[in-house]
Amino acid sequence: MKEINNIIPNKYSKVIDNIIGRNFPWFTDPIEKTTDHHYPSFYHIVLRRPEEGDRINSDLYTRLKNMFEEIAKKHNIKYKEFGRIGINCTFHEKEKWGNFHVDHAYPNKSLLIFLNSFDEGSFFITSKKYNKKLGTDIGAKKPICNITEIKSKKNKGVFFDGSYYHSRGFPKDKQKRIVMVYTFW
Repeated sequence: MKEINNIIPNKYSKVIDNIIGRNFPWFTDPIEKTTDHHYPSFYHIVLRRPEEGDRINSDLYTRLKNMFEEIAKKHNIKYKEFGRIGINCTFHEKEKWGNFHVDHAYPNKSLLIFLNSFDEGSFFITSKKYNKKLGTDIGAKKPICNITEIKSKKNKGVFFDGSYYHSRGFPKDKQKRIVMVYTFW
């Protein structure tokens, strides 16, 4: 796992300002497609998962792909293909975290980027790797393993092995948590 402050190159600041702005298009997924369906949230799927067919889903794809390529080159991150690119907006919940899950049922790497400022809403990752018997979503109860908390900070990125169960934290009341997630291999 690797944390990187100020990860987004300056030339993409207008793209990020648009995402966290008032006029960005947010959507909801059908409940059966979300890993955290107990907690309402909004999504903007930029690139769908390989198994979902028609992959490019947003006009942001080329800019966000280029941004990732610059970040990967600068930080010596190797990749061949994207699994998915998504932007998530979540709100306050009384729990500390949502469901622990993996984004894919096969080996992958991930980059999570905190896009806005908010209080709390950390990222949590466990010491437990995906297990077919447990499935992709093991729920919100504390798993029987170590949990590492990564504190949120605007423009901070976290590269991690996406095969480990992980979860989002929730921001304080009247705040929103906006993150971008790339999965790749």
